[in-house]
Amino acid sequence: MPGEVFTLEPVAVNLAGGGYLKIGVALQFTEDAVAEGEEPDGTKATDLIISQFSQAQPVDVAGAREALREALQQRIIEAYDGAVMGIYYTEFVTQ
Repeated sequence: MPGEVFTLEPVAVNLAGGGYLKIGVALQFTEDAVAEGEEPDGTKATDLIISQFSQAQPVDVAGAREALREALQQRIIEAYDGAVMGIYYTEFVTQ
């Protein structure tokens, strides 16, 4: 069952081929994942975002946005041992 949605602060990532991406992500936790009143820890997700997108080329970021989200989502779900059931882009700006 879906639980709390936790929005991470957007982060600017330098892309491998030049330019940058400003990306914001929200994490959809499972109902049982976060104790009431406790704020989820987004540091693992932020680290995964930086590591995945800093290796990407600008053309890949522009053309494969959803494929990159799917790959990132899988990595985050694994990192949080299934406590996260999905992710959503809240911001996605390239330059």
